[in-house]
Amino acid sequence: MDRIWTLQEAETQFAGIADAAPAGEPQRVATEGAEAVIVLSAEDYEPLAKRPKTLVQHLMDAPVFPDAFHDLFDKREPMVIEIRDIALC
Repeated sequence: MDRIWTLQEAETQFAGIADAAPAGEPQRVATEGAEAVIVLSAEDYEPLAKRPKTLVQHLMDAPVFPDAFHDLFDKREPMVIEIRDIALC
């Protein structure tokens, strides 16, 4: 389980905290009895720090059709719609 350090302990034992965090053991530091910070390894922190993609980024990352695919869309027949009168009585 993660160790909870007081601020004074963390100041004097920072080398131990810095060694334990990359080993997969997040280190918690409390100030005035309340948990204030958590020391993580860079490997654990990176996925948490990534921002989710915006809609525009998702659309820009979509695969591009090869040039031959454009012909498929250009050769489509226009859709014919029959319009009919209906009685509204």
